[in-house]
Formats: sequence, structure tokens, C-alpha cells
Amino acid sequence: MLALALSLAPALAADEPVMSPWGQLQVFTTLWDQDVSPTADPASYGDPEADPGFQLARARFGFTGVLPMRSDTAPRVDYGLSLGISTPYDALRLSDSGVSMVDGYGRIRLSPGVGETAVSLGLVKVPFSREALMSSQDLVFMERGVAAESLTSVRDVGGLLRQEIDLGEGDDAPLVAVSVGVFNGNASFLGDQDPGVMGSARIELAKGQTYRTWDPAGGVAYGVAASTILNSELATRTFAWNADGFVRVGRWSLLAELGHSTLTPTDTTLFAPDVFAKTGLMAWTAQTTWFQPLSDAEQDVPGVEIALRASSIDDDTGIRDNGDVLILHAGATVRSVLPMVDLGAGFIHREELAGASRPNDTIRIWTQLRPRRR
Repeated sequence: MLALALSLAPALAADEPVMSPWGQLQVFTTLWDQDVSPTADPASYGDPEADPGFQLARARFGFTGVLPMRSDTAPRVDYGLSLGISTPYDALRLSDSGVSMVDGYGRIRLSPGVGETAVSLGLVKVPFSREALMSSQDLVFMERGVAAESLTSVRDVGGLLRQEIDLGEGDDAPLVAVSVGVFNGNASFLGDQDPGVMGSARIELAKGQTYRTWDPAGGVAYGVAASTILNSELATRTFAWNADGFVRVGRWSLLAELGHSTLTPTDTTLFAPDVFAKTGLMAWTAQTTWFQPLSDAEQDVPGVEIALRASSIDDDTGIRDNGDVLILHAGATVRSVLPMVDLGAGFIHREELAGASRPNDTIRIWTQLRPRRR
């Protein structure tokens, strides 16, 4: 993947607005893909059926900003807006080559004493699944595992409240964070299309930066969280839960997630439900990485991150079929191989755990041009 970015604007005085444009471009280069048939490869979870060639995985452009503050103790108001295109995660998803909104939110933040309080309104990330909450700029394989992609939408339109409770002094002290949100539940930013809404909640104990797998400074970071979602659509009700944990010690990191969703048909008089009987979906991810810095620079430190990830879903726990899928990623990413450029390569093995096995492995190069990291 390739990424295009503009550096952050210089910090201004508290009574002056700040707006920072940014861009991101990610490109997949498929060197080899194992097909059942060159013209009609069977679709499966996590398989985009990409033949050797190039794929524009993500292209985004937008800006973030901070409104003027009347004093250093006044609430801070920031906002973000971005547009972009992306290719479907796999051949089972609907393809949409048009430009759409990625983020569009306003947020107010204040510090009442126990920890920061933040209220967001607009198109934001749903507080569910650690890997889903990680920025696509920081993903070691430049894509999420099949578990995070299958349980829920990453973004939705709604309101989100996040309350942090500091458990010590200093920026590196542990904290408890509670997030509660209400969303449309239909992944559309044009309005709610059914009478129900989606509620989501997440509670986390964390220390340090737990949404990036590497830190050139080393040190220790950890986080453990539980999330839940209840989405009441017109013909289907979805209840999902997720538990995740992350630890980074020096250059090594470990991430693990386990999630489950239950789909239940409800009022089927007007619309067909997503399922015709109560259906459970189970998903999990385990990932480990090792980061080797290549410089002692203070910002955008170059380094090599080696990673191995296993991710799996069972789209119907009541039966064993080709919906039981395990996907293994193994590879490495050179962070900041050039300023604001990441380059990686790896091997992807996809295994149908039941039903008919399909040879559909891939060797891929990913390239990214993105904003400068702090």
C-alpha cells in the first residue's frame, strides 16, 4: 500500500484555530494467488480473489481541526472530516467503487479531575474490538483479521461518550476507560433506515499506548477490555460481545480477541431477516509482533516489524461447513522505509476448517504513504 500525507500544521496559540490536512494511500501488490479456477474462483471469507496485479486498498484525504479556546482550562472542541475509497475486504462483500465519507465528527473534551471526558457526535468508530479500533495506518498487515471484519461495522453515525478514570499521576499512569454509544446501526451516514437503534458499550483497563503494536521507546503497555453491542433492526436483532487483551513489553507485543454474535429474526412481515433462525457466529484473533528500530530518531522512527497472526470465524456455530474459516498472516513491515512511507510483504494462508477445502493462498506486498507519526 502507498500513502499520501501532509504534515501536521504547527501548533498555534490557544485562542487560534488549528486545521491539519492529511492523506493516506495504501496499495496491495499480489505477486501470487492460488486459485481453484482462473476465471471462477469460489468466494470465501477473507479472500478478495485478487489475481496477480495491483489493488488500491485505501485512498483517503481529509483534515482534523481544533477550535479556539477561551482559556487553558476551557473545554476543547475538535473535529475531523475525511473522504475515501476502499476495496471490499473479500469477494462476499458488496463492491462500491465510489467515494464515500470515512469520518465526520465533532468532539468536546474536558477534564473534570478524575480523568478526561469526551463526547463525540457524527460518523465515528463504534467502541467494539481492539483491532477494529486501531488506525488502518498502524495495522502491521495493512488489513484487519477476519474476526474484526465479521462481527460488526467499524464506523457508524451516532453519539459517543467516553469517560476516563485516572488511577495514578502522570501521562503513563494506568486508567479505566468507559465508552457508551448510540448509533443508527445500519452503517449509513444518510440516516436511520429502520425504527431501531444500536447501542454499544466498552470498558477497558489500560496503561500506555495500547492501540499500536510497536513503540520505538520500548517500555511496557497493556490493556484488557470487554465490549458489547445490541442492534435492533426491522427484521433482525443482533447481540454481540467481545473480549480483547494486549500487552507490549519492549519490542514484543501480543494481541488476542474473542467475540461472539447472535442474530435473531424478529418482524419478518415487511422485510426478509438476515437469518431465518437464531444463528450464532464465533470469531477470534491472536497476533504477535517484534519491532526492531533501525534508528534513534525522535519522530517517525524507522524499523522492521515482524508479525504472525491467526484469525478465525465460524459463521454458524450450529453447523460445520465452509463458513468455518482460519486465516494465517505471516510477514514483515518496514516502518518509515522512507519518510512517511511503509513497505511490507507477507504470505496469507486461508483454510476451510470444514466442508470442501479450497486452495486460495496469497503472496502480497503492501505499501503505504501516510501522515507523519509523532
